[in-house]
Amino acid sequence: MTVDPSLPRARRMRPEDRREQIVAAARALALEEGLDAISRRTLAARIGVAAALIGHYTTSMEDLVAETFTAISARELAEVRELATARPTPTAALAATLASLLGGERDDVTAVWTDGWSLGRRSAPLAGAVLEQLNAWERLMGDLLRDGVAAGEFRCASPRCSPAR
Repeated sequence: MTVDPSLPRARRMRPEDRREQIVAAARALALEEGLDAISRRTLAARIGVAAALIGHYTTSMEDLVAETFTAISARELAEVRELATARPTPTAALAATLASLLGGERDDVTAVWTDGWSLGRRSAPLAGAVLEQLNAWERLMGDLLRDGVAAGEFRCASPRCSPAR
């Protein structure tokens, strides 16, 4: 891909700012079009630089895709955790968590998860990122259930749900 000479030349940036610009563009692209849309060309076109510059600031596209997946899914987890912890009871926390996840306002993140599961079959970095985030979600949900059992709001026969941590 060549840079269109009619476009203004990309301004120089500090390396850490350029890297953040690339990472932010990858996140936006993943949420809009999916993880598989992330490439040197698409990122370069989005931020108005040469594709080679993307390669200069990334170790590999596989790693950038995994990093992008992690950033998106970790942000969602943090938002949901904050939403849950703001509720007065474990029942309300679980209800808020489920409503947030099933309400449709996170469909773009759900699509990124679907991409992660699918593309992770062929990408070890992405598969590792998906597993790490799945484990983080399992911890959150386990904490919600244990809190509910401890408060007497939930019953659970599994030792994993017992209040003793």
